[in-house]
Amino acid sequence: MKRIKEIILVGPIIALFLTLSCWYLNLPGLNFDECLGAAPAVKFLYGSNCEPMQIDPSVIHIFGRPLPVMIMPYISGLKTLLHIPFYATFGVSTVSTRLMPVTLVALSIWIFYLTVKRAKDARTATLSSLLFAVHPVTVFYMTRDITPVAIAVLCLSIIFYGLYRWKDDRKNVHLTIIAFFSGLGVSHKVDFIWMLLSLLPAFLMVYQIKPKLKEILLFLAVFSCF
Repeated sequence: MKRIKEIILVGPIIALFLTLSCWYLNLPGLNFDECLGAAPAVKFLYGSNCEPMQIDPSVIHIFGRPLPVMIMPYISGLKTLLHIPFYATFGVSTVSTRLMPVTLVALSIWIFYLTVKRAKDARTATLSSLLFAVHPVTVFYMTRDITPVAIAVLCLSIIFYGLYRWKDDRKNVHLTIIAFFSGLGVSHKVDFIWMLLSLLPAFLMVYQIKPKLKEILLFLAVFSCF
């Protein structure tokens, strides 16, 4: 019953976001940052004459097909991996390229709602999620992936939700989730580390949380896997 009520509240907000963001999703044309992760996905699936968009590509081969480990020295091939199922399902186009960040942002709105609801209340969560969903930055910037922002926003949303869950129960599973998506965000693009260095200490100070040594070691162990 609780989940049904949440779906009733958040479902229309996500639907509104999808309507706004997918209206003329093919416009404007693809930009450099979008092609940076998309071109290797096309090459992996279909083969082409496109070359890795870096001077010294870090590429592995899976079933004889090239897949970048690092697209640039500070950007991993995570975006390429996420593009592959969309291209395999919908073909290669501007629309299918942008369906990936649209999907990630839609998930971020849902997680953002759950986070604000846990931190505050359902009314605040609904209004905040609505503002998030219709804001021009969300509709036109994140979904066109001007920078690798969609993945970063999803990782941040999950980290925030995990922090509030961990604050309430101090379970290692939530700490592991926080560490995993912290590492994933940094591996995707290294400047994500600056968000963590500001977010995590601030959260601990605001809620006066003193992590135990074993919790710090668990976080570092999971984070260092990336």
